[in-house]
Amino acid sequence: MPEKKSQPESKDLRSSILDEISQYKFSGRSAGQQVKRFVWGDPTKKESPKAKVPVAAATDSNKATVTVPMENLSKRRSARLRWPIIGPLGVVLVLAGFVLIFYQAELYKSSPALARFLPWPAAIVNGQMLPLSDFTDDVQTLTEFYIRAQLASNSSVDIDEKQIETAVAERMVNEALVADFASRNNIIVADQMVTDELSRIAQDFGSPPEMELFIKENYNWSLAQFEVKVIKPYLQRQQIEAWFQQNQSAQTAAADNINKVAAEINAGMEFSEAARVYSQDETNALYGGYLGVFERGVMVPEFEEALLKLEIGEVSPPVQTIFGWHIIKREPVPNDEGYQVTDLAASHILVKVFDFDKWLQDEKSKASVWMLLKLEESGN
Repeated sequence: MPEKKSQPESKDLRSSILDEISQYKFSGRSAGQQVKRFVWGDPTKKESPKAKVPVAAATDSNKATVTVPMENLSKRRSARLRWPIIGPLGVVLVLAGFVLIFYQAELYKSSPALARFLPWPAAIVNGQMLPLSDFTDDVQTLTEFYIRAQLASNSSVDIDEKQIETAVAERMVNEALVADFASRNNIIVADQMVTDELSRIAQDFGSPPEMELFIKENYNWSLAQFEVKVIKPYLQRQQIEAWFQQNQSAQTAAADNINKVAAEINAGMEFSEAARVYSQDETNALYGGYLGVFERGVMVPEFEEALLKLEIGEVSPPVQTIFGWHIIKREPVPNDEGYQVTDLAASHILVKVFDFDKWLQDEKSKASVWMLLKLEESGN
């Protein structure tokens, strides 16, 4: 009797397929979809190297195989790696969403402790982080200052919270730019300068304890905080101005500018009009440079000496003082009761050797400033 041919062992085939499917369960595909990933190979054809799984005995020397392309194996490995990658990415996205809400919804106002607990930035200026905690503290200080001022004057003017926030944020950015410039140019505020300035202010108050009491009652600051927030920025600005005053190119430019103004006045331009157009003294330029009536000794010596040489209505040549270059016009002192015969009156045109405010705006225009807070639009 002829010998029976052996039948393929379907059980072994199913087991092999189920083993392969079991490795994909975590990827979320159905069993049917996974079976379709298998490519049945023909052992008589030459193909690219594949991983082969023997599944049954055959009637001849060839064996039927289930072949799994190498690319499928790499896909399995990428599937295994997918979740470890998505996990950290998801955490980053959640944190980014929270940070966005934190700023846009201004949660730092209702949760000031959170602003102090984590190093949130209010802004980033030239790569330097400005702490949000400093911003919230200064906003609170300034708001309370205005409230106390209103109570003291019995006024009922509404306090504009957004204006206060904008003013505080702009001050922080300005001070960061000033500090950065000072650092790059080795402009230092010495400890002795701070001590001398505090002594001068204390004299105005009567004594150091009275000064400290005023600071505490009005700003709720310690003396050390007052030094950091007020005295050092003020002295740093003075040092930068002095640094530019000694710059020869700045001196030359200012001298050239004042001479051009003097030439226009000599050519017939009205002094008051020249003051409105050219003077950098913002307190009186719009009023034709008029300084009003003042006692002798009030102005710096160079200014007063030049003024005393003039007749009423006469205009001086350019005069240099610590403030820059001036063109001075002597004005009559009114005959009103109360003025002394020695009193003086004058108008002037000022051209600064260094215009700090203009310089600061130029620095800001060149700086990288990323403001994270919601603020009112400012004209500065």
